[in-house]
Amino acid sequence: MSSTATPAGATTPDHFPPEIVTMLATARAEIDRHLNSGGRCVLCGEPFPCTRSRLADLALGAP
Repeated sequence: MSSTATPAGATTPDHFPPEIVTMLATARAEIDRHLNSGGRCVLCGEPFPCTRSRLADLALGAP
């Protein structure tokens, strides 16, 4: 696997297995789709934060 250092010292996505890159992209898309509107999710109607947005947030925040 190759990786390229960035100015901040981080690495580019090619540092991660493709499955992880896909999971992170999916999580970002879910966060972008499940938005708060008056205390309810605009997409699924659950109380906000909805289950899908919480799971996506968990995936993105995992070490």
